[in-house]
Amino acid sequence: MSQPNRKPAVSDWKRVKLEAAQDAPIAHTAIDSPYDPNDAAAVAAYWQQASINAALREAVAHGLTKA
Repeated sequence: MSQPNRKPAVSDWKRVKLEAAQDAPIAHTAIDSPYDPNDAAAVAAYWQQASINAALREAVAHGLTKA
């Protein structure tokens, strides 16, 4: 059920594209994530061992989607 008084979320794409073009480092602390997003080797190592199918397996188990 939609809520009539809520505005849809809108991104400021000009700002997003400008920030992406600057290629500035991402602010990071150990609390933010398990790896430093500015370190390509750390990102690759994390995703090599990550289980990215857990949510899909859970959704299939509950009949929310087809595998």
